[in-house]
Amino acid sequence: MAEKDASARLRRAVKENNLFLVKRLIKRTEMRNSDPYNKRYTSLAWAAVLGHEETFEFLLGMGHDDHEYSKDLEDNTILILLAEARPPPSTPHTPGPPDQDFLGATLRMARMYIDRYPDILDWANQEGKTALHVAALKGNEELVRMLCDLGADFDLADNEGNTPLH
Repeated sequence: MAEKDASARLRRAVKENNLFLVKRLIKRTEMRNSDPYNKRYTSLAWAAVLGHEETFEFLLGMGHDDHEYSKDLEDNTILILLAEARPPPSTPHTPGPPDQDFLGATLRMARMYIDRYPDILDWANQEGKTALHVAALKGNEELVRMLCDLGADFDLADNEGNTPLH
């Protein structure tokens, strides 16, 4: 049975990376569309964590976060979500992208987001961790390098006093 709620349909279209449907549905419902069931992810957050680069770029270009930055229930920003993102598990029916493709997409999405919203580079979540903290903890060396090159504060301590690179 087809969903009648445009918000639920938009979430599903983003999760399925159906850009054609996303473009149609944002004309009928709020594009931010926080998910009431999963950490309050916005449409942009879902596109980020699932590695849907084209949908992410479209939503970003439409001004998804122009008035309010996306944050989940734990105050993780889009950059933090990208820093901890891992390729979704593949199944015989839904093969995911190869790891390198997924990680490349997360790097490109992070760069797009920083280019548009540079002041969010050192924003922290409820634990005081920034995207640089999370990228370092997850061993995402390329993202760590990129964040440092773009001016992320590597001396910024989290709530436990840990800095990203120590």
